[in-house]
Amino acid sequence: MVRLRDVSKRFADVVAVDHVNLDILDGEFLTLLGPSGSGKTTVLRLIAGFALPTAGRVEINGRDATNDPPYLRDVNTVFQDYALFPHMTVAANVEYGLRVTGVPRPARAAAAADALARVELSGYDARKPNQLSGGQRQRVALARALVNEPRVLLLDEPLGALDLKLRRQMQLELKSIQRQLGITFVFVTHDQEEALTMSDRIVVFNAGGIVQAGTPQAIYERPATPFVADFIGTMNTFASAEGRQVCIRPERIELLDAEPATGASVRARAGVTVESAYLGASRTVIVRTDDGTTLTVSIPARSDGSDITPGQRVWCAWEPDSEFIIN
Repeated sequence: MVRLRDVSKRFADVVAVDHVNLDILDGEFLTLLGPSGSGKTTVLRLIAGFALPTAGRVEINGRDATNDPPYLRDVNTVFQDYALFPHMTVAANVEYGLRVTGVPRPARAAAAADALARVELSGYDARKPNQLSGGQRQRVALARALVNEPRVLLLDEPLGALDLKLRRQMQLELKSIQRQLGITFVFVTHDQEEALTMSDRIVVFNAGGIVQAGTPQAIYERPATPFVADFIGTMNTFASAEGRQVCIRPERIELLDAEPATGASVRARAGVTVESAYLGASRTVIVRTDDGTTLTVSIPARSDGSDITPGQRVWCAWEPDSEFIIN
């Protein structure tokens, strides 16, 4: 649906996007993930037409759109601040794009009503944006984008202004809407959990380029570079007996009170707990092993409420196939 070929974008001496090649499939939920300044938002703007590439080619639905203005591209954008008109009703906000393109009033009213129904806001037509909650305003912005029936919907950190509980709720709602509509979503975020929750595929950016692309599970379980391993979740890294750098996720480590049985097919290191943090469903424990390595361990919280206190003698154990090497 979208194809970027050797796309670069410079701002004076700053290279924001550096020779990016990317194919975005029809109907997929693709997330561009990376820290601030990594190039992900600039790539979204290049697809939308809000910026033009310094070099390279942008294709949308098989057509060269490199130099097309935004209104000639079969895409719509939902921004972080939603950009709703405060003086207009919800219905007028949703209809706005259709009105600009000359769609007759009855047709655009019907289309707006259908778009609001899709995002479960039927009956909110006459309200103003300041009469809505943050989640409702987000859905109005989504309806306004969907009413034009774009082939590609671009979402620039649209959940960033919401509180944690509402953001998690909207993550599931957005994914559900995308599946129902079957259109391509390109979502920009710096939130790793958000990307893992929503995406069919994640593209990780750093320093203006793509460092890894794959399914959420592949990105998390088998990061290709030290940057991806460190950026996506928490990672333990230590040297093996052979001198290799071994990586393992905190939830793959089990905390034991005694050394595993002789002959058990597990790796194990003895140590002392340094700190313990209760997180509701889980507990994070920091262990300093006897060889000086610091390991972060994530274990289920104990239902009896008992704590793990600093200074306890423990064993960290894990299965060998939970380890992986990053070059």
